[in-house]
Amino acid sequence: MPDAHPTRRPFWIGVWAVFLCGHFVGAILWWGMMPHGFPMTHSRFWVNQVMTIAVAVTATVGLFTLLRTKGTIAEHVVISFVVFWTSAATTAMLLFPDSLFRPRFLLPVGILIVNLWLACIIGLRRPPKRARASIQPLLFAVLSAAAVFAQRAPDPSTFPVNSGVPKMVISSHDQSSGVESQFATNVQFQQADGSIWISHNDVTLAIQPLLTFISRSPDRFWTNFASTSDRESTPRQFLGAISNPTADHPTMEVAYSDEGQQFLQVQTHEKAISITAYCSLEDDVYSHLNSYCDLTISGHHKASLKFSPCPSETVSIEPASYPVGRPMRLAYLNHESTFNIVEANSGEKGPFRVLATGELAKSDPLSITILDDDVPVFRISFDDWASQASTELSPTAGWQLPMNAIEFARSSDDLTSPCHIWMTLAGTSIGRGWDSVGHRAGVYRNRMRIELLDD
Repeated sequence: MPDAHPTRRPFWIGVWAVFLCGHFVGAILWWGMMPHGFPMTHSRFWVNQVMTIAVAVTATVGLFTLLRTKGTIAEHVVISFVVFWTSAATTAMLLFPDSLFRPRFLLPVGILIVNLWLACIIGLRRPPKRARASIQPLLFAVLSAAAVFAQRAPDPSTFPVNSGVPKMVISSHDQSSGVESQFATNVQFQQADGSIWISHNDVTLAIQPLLTFISRSPDRFWTNFASTSDRESTPRQFLGAISNPTADHPTMEVAYSDEGQQFLQVQTHEKAISITAYCSLEDDVYSHLNSYCDLTISGHHKASLKFSPCPSETVSIEPASYPVGRPMRLAYLNHESTFNIVEANSGEKGPFRVLATGELAKSDPLSITILDDDVPVFRISFDDWASQASTELSPTAGWQLPMNAIEFARSSDDLTSPCHIWMTLAGTSIGRGWDSVGHRAGVYRNRMRIELLDD
């Protein structure tokens, strides 16, 4: 075969120079955009930091040798990258068939891989002569497969209580879904979605206590690759309600169906409201965004929070931006039973600055006190959040943050604008990426007690 070395063909020098430069730039961008702060034992440390540096260095060596007419090394590098992407595409299709086996992905990926191989064959036209030439492509094939496998969500690490869901006998006259009902003097109940609105001292607290999945994955991959039907949550269906508003402690029981069987009980007391929500999941559910409980505070002058593990610290609620800008504030519980309140660097992305810290055992209840102008208005106790929360590291947050989170932010710069608190047992709303993480099949419970406080 005549010598068709790419370094003697100016066109292919330009093609492969662009190809190698693209890998260098892509590796640097991936290194800069993906979260850091993982321990060496975590796969994301190797994928987000080590592998990206290795790719950038290899691309640089290939480009340097290509321009210095040492074509054999450049050939090995080019072939290695083609093998890298072929292995990555094949592994991804095998691991994530529900997300990727669709025309919108199969056709462009197939065309890309075929074109890469054709360009490689035409541009190089001869196999490498040395036996060691096969080692580097094989290594790159293994690395790419491992990198793709690292994008697969780990097994679920939440801890459902697995207690029995209360049974309701629902008759036909119990199934009218009222838009809104006045449950008690200062309590309104929205049957359609199970939200409860409580007013006290001119401040209104809206609570959505039902476990809700917002962005799901059918095969443990990034949720932005899932089809719309797989990604979106199952519509919540109101099944029926039973109320006893004339009792000494008015009670409402409601049943729903979405990802599983849902049950909600609300009971009012003289200066408190008790809420218990159950969700029964028959199968593991993998999601990017979900909610264990959402809270919205409105009608205040200047809202702030106190968390029971850090009783001496009052934390203001500040506006936050997305995806970058004003930092998000959040709290989390790690595997050492340490409760941290932190502030992100930009948006909801790290590194994170610690504002307060305390101890919270998995068996302890968590209380959040809502203050208005430093005056306590509500105290909300969550009996089951800590015991069910996952403390495994989040694949998107980095910097040693776990999958559980309590995020809080004000809607705007106006001090009186509504404030929001989002609680999750396992999610990836913090950080970079659309990775999914799992909720283990079983029964989840959310027992809450909202106390109405006076100065």
